[in-house]
Amino acid sequence: MKMCNLMLLAMSVTSVTACSSTKPVVASYVNKEVPYLAKSNTKIQSDGASWVNSSAFRQVPKELQTIGNSVCQRYNFDAAVGYHPAARDLQGNPILGGGYLCGKINVL
Repeated sequence: MKMCNLMLLAMSVTSVTACSSTKPVVASYVNKEVPYLAKSNTKIQSDGASWVNSSAFRQVPKELQTIGNSVCQRYNFDAAVGYHPAARDLQGNPILGGGYLCGKINVL
């Protein structure tokens, strides 16, 4: 399995409440492996975690992009570049509100 060096990113409980009226986003995730976090000890993430099965992330839904960007920016990333509603934390539990794949945006 391929590990991607990215940090754990999850919405806070208040964020989940704020977007609870949106439609569920599950159709494009049906036959994909669920991404989960694993301890990481690389030069990039010496004290963080990495996503396993990061290819299972899909485009961030429009209604979650602002929240996702905010979550990612808390961890010194530029933006949410992926989302999965059933992503799992380090203990294997579903992340409330789903997980975000975050990235840096390179401007040339």
